[in-house]
Amino acid sequence: MNRSITRAESRLKTSALIMIALLSIQFFAGIFANLYVDFPKGVDGMTVVRGSLALSVHLALAVLIELAGLAFLIASIVFRRARWIIASAVGFAAILFSITNGFAFVESAGTHDLNSFLMATGFIVSLLAYFAGIAFAQAKTAPDQQQGSP
Repeated sequence: MNRSITRAESRLKTSALIMIALLSIQFFAGIFANLYVDFPKGVDGMTVVRGSLALSVHLALAVLIELAGLAFLIASIVFRRARWIIASAVGFAAILFSITNGFAFVESAGTHDLNSFLMATGFIVSLLAYFAGIAFAQAKTAPDQQQGSP
């Protein structure tokens, strides 16, 4: 196997693991915010975000994850790895879907449960996309590693 191919695959796998770690942290930040942040009636959702450390952290992580997802997609394209392009594109699209629904949920001052559900759905789709990228990349390289075997 060509060393540059191995290096590219290794970097993309590491990027996927970083995305999974960031999404996992975001999951716990979101659960914490869901349990401990209230949206008082008649108060603008963004006012609640500015007054809540938990929601501010959740929002900041969302922006970081969005940027990291975009960087991962660009790296997949630069390295020209079709499986990684698909995984990172699906993951990034799901992240954007989650963020859109997260903002809609905040704008509704926490009254639109469907947006919360859709935000969580986007989260799980993005997580599965990055796991699938790792699984498909390993499945592709496994036979190459076995060729030297008798």
